[in-house]
Amino acid sequence: MKKESQSSRVKNNLKKTYNTRKINNGIIKAFKTKKGLFKRLVITFTLLSLVTLSISAILTYAVTKQKVSADFKDSTLQILNQNKSFIGVVDSSIEDLSMQIIASKDLMESLSLDSTDQYDVITNVQKIESFLAAYTTSSKFIKSMYILNDKELSSASGQSSDIRNKDKYATFKATEDFKKTIKLDGLSRWTNVQHDIFSTAGEESKSLSLMRVLRNGYMSSAVVGFLEINIDPKVLCAPIKDTRIGKNGYMLIIDENGQIIAHKDPAFLGKKADAGIWSQIQKLKEGNFEYKQAGKDMYGVVSTYDVRGWKVVAVVPKAELATTANNVGVISILIIFFCLIFTSILSIFTTKKITEPINDIIDVAEKVSQGDFTVKTSKYSIYELNELSLNFNNMIGKLKEMLSLTADITKETTDSAARILDLSNNITDSSKEVVSAVEEITTGSSKQTEETMGCSKISDKFNGEITNSISSLGNVSDATQTSIVIINESSEIINKLSKTSENNSKAMSKVASTVETLNDNTKNILTILNKINNITKQTNLLALNASIEAARAGDAGKGFSVVANEIRKLAEQSQGASSEIGNIIDEVNHSIEASLEISESAKELFKEELVQVSNTIKSFGRIKESISNISSAMEVTMRSIRIIDEDKNHLYDSINSIATISEENTAATEEVTATIQNQSESNNLMNSLAQGLNHKANALIELIEKFKF
Repeated sequence: MKKESQSSRVKNNLKKTYNTRKINNGIIKAFKTKKGLFKRLVITFTLLSLVTLSISAILTYAVTKQKVSADFKDSTLQILNQNKSFIGVVDSSIEDLSMQIIASKDLMESLSLDSTDQYDVITNVQKIESFLAAYTTSSKFIKSMYILNDKELSSASGQSSDIRNKDKYATFKATEDFKKTIKLDGLSRWTNVQHDIFSTAGEESKSLSLMRVLRNGYMSSAVVGFLEINIDPKVLCAPIKDTRIGKNGYMLIIDENGQIIAHKDPAFLGKKADAGIWSQIQKLKEGNFEYKQAGKDMYGVVSTYDVRGWKVVAVVPKAELATTANNVGVISILIIFFCLIFTSILSIFTTKKITEPINDIIDVAEKVSQGDFTVKTSKYSIYELNELSLNFNNMIGKLKEMLSLTADITKETTDSAARILDLSNNITDSSKEVVSAVEEITTGSSKQTEETMGCSKISDKFNGEITNSISSLGNVSDATQTSIVIINESSEIINKLSKTSENNSKAMSKVASTVETLNDNTKNILTILNKINNITKQTNLLALNASIEAARAGDAGKGFSVVANEIRKLAEQSQGASSEIGNIIDEVNHSIEASLEISESAKELFKEELVQVSNTIKSFGRIKESISNISSAMEVTMRSIRIIDEDKNHLYDSINSIATISEENTAATEEVTATIQNQSESNNLMNSLAQGLNHKANALIELIEKFKF
């Protein structure tokens, strides 16, 4: 029972598979039909769905893209306004500090001193510098402060400046920043990011400076000096550097003259802004703009810091704004794809219900056109198709009656023709058998003679080839022995190369270990130098405090002031020496790191070389073994060829004897064939007449048999 149940399930599964394939084949065939109704209906339904869904997807993409751009603009403006607030804090802090300096009566009186006494000048300079140092330490934004004075009272807040250098002072007075500040007559202005003329800090001397003319309000507003407050550009760069604008976007701050004063990349500080950006935002207070940068479409948002006219700008590749819209577009395409599949399947089944009755009638008509009058069309639920089916069946019935009558008459004619043809065929067949037998004998004899002659020629060639083969095999055997000797010599050379490569690898490992130890030692030296620098800085600060206290003590503290200045100079010299040592050690570290990389690369190369040498040794071993096998096989082949050479002469004599006998048989057979062919021609004439009658009768029968009724 179980076997019968399993057999039944297998049959059902096979039947379902067959029906499914039949349906699929029918659908594929309908699609391949040129200008078919099924194909047109399915394509119409599918295209209608495609157009509708595509329009919906395009509208969704456009709306999403516009919304993303608007949201990006709003969120970016919030970020820009936050940065504007920070800029305002920095600007107002520095501006307030400059006003405090102007409001300091003691400082203004010190700057107004008109004395040629050197002691008075030095005392006033120290007093001014102590004021500036105190103001500098009171603000986290200020890097240094200068007050420039034509009466040798020029002062700085720190020691890393050459403020009293007359040549530098003359150069500074010739700058556009100095001239523009003078024209403002007491109002403050910010400069572009530039190198500080008076700084001795080298590459770290880049500053963003607030400048203004100092007037003594306590003495008829006379000009007593020129104030310069320097801040590190990093103060403005820090917040925009950490701000993310999209994936590849960035922020920058541009002053009223189109110069970049803040950027995440320090290399752009102090440079002219890109013409594409500046032309768009120069007259734009707040809003968005678009431009091209290195062939890419960029989208930007700008907001203006009104107090100074600075532009806070954020830019991002325009392609990033379309990412969300593109994702929506991809999802829409997927939805369209699945909807098209569903619509296509639905339209296929709907159209199939319409086209199946039509295809049935077409199939029946095709069978009738091929002569099958046993078929009939079915009844259909569609009225028009059902009427067509009834009329078609009536037409088939009448044609069947006519064909039946014609078939009876044709059968009688065919029987008579068949009897005549049988009689003629018997005579003709007997004659043909005799002729065929004689011809076969003649043909066989001729072929035997030709083949025998061919064998004789082949035997001659065979003898020559065997002789050549014996000579060639001897040469190959000699070459094989020579190859074995060369391979043995090469194997010894490669073994020596393997040992040399292994020694080189070990030596390189020792070099790498030594370089790593040297790297650790230089790092320890750097740690000690950092401690020395810290001690030097503390000593410098103590000396500065001692100078300030000595200045306050007046005459009693002059000697102490001189000692403090000497201590400060020694601390500065120590710090400079430590810096130079640190720089040298940094260069040594770079060289060590490069040596480590080179040694690691060399170790890997030596390892690879060892592997390749080992593989070469193995390959030579296999080649040696193969050539030895070839040599053994060559010896066996030589023995076989010598045996064949001995037997070839016997074969040649036998073939010549057979060739002579075959020529004599062929001549006798040709004479018999000529006699029999004359009798066969008479029989063929009578048979051809009988066949003509029979063919015509059979043709009529075949025509009737094409129809099934």
